Amino acid sequence: MASSKRQKRQSIRRGAHELKNKPGWDPTNFTREDPLERLQELNQQERTEASFEAASQCPDCQSEATKTGRADALCPTHLAEVMGF
Repeated sequence: MASSKRQKRQSIRRGAHELKNKPGWDPTNFTREDPLERLQELNQQERTEASFEAASQCPDCQSEATKTGRADALCPTHLAEVMGF
């Protein structure tokens, strides 16, 4: 009986070792993305897209783009929105 338990433990250890050696299967190296962080990223992305869409029709942003020579230049209001302030 003792050798049977020993063989089972060895078999389990071998199986676990083989799994850990497969790419992507090591649970100690597995990190899951934080859902709150991902939600903040999505909120920022949505805010950025909305700000750039509004900026395309903003006369202040257009004059800033003309003044700086950059098509993506923003007025202070829209720049603050994109930055998340």
